[in-house]
Amino acid sequence: MSAALSPIASPTHAGAERLAGLWNSLVAAAQVSAMAWRRLATRRGAAEMDARMRRDVGLTPRLVRAELNRAPWQIEAGLR
Repeated sequence: MSAALSPIASPTHAGAERLAGLWNSLVAAAQVSAMAWRRLATRRGAAEMDARMRRDVGLTPRLVRAELNRAPWQIEAGLR
């Protein structure tokens, strides 16, 4: 029997898999970065609203304070 290399064991395929993994990591980092930027902009906007504007959109001062005091990595499920 001859020992043939399978496509999975070939260096070209392994390199392609590593490149795909790197690309997926970069895409995931970009998505997290975009989400953090949106969250920062939203928090800044909520902080700049006056009482009337907050009432119009259903935010209480307590909710705004709670959101502003949360750490950036604290993301509640369903709010992404």
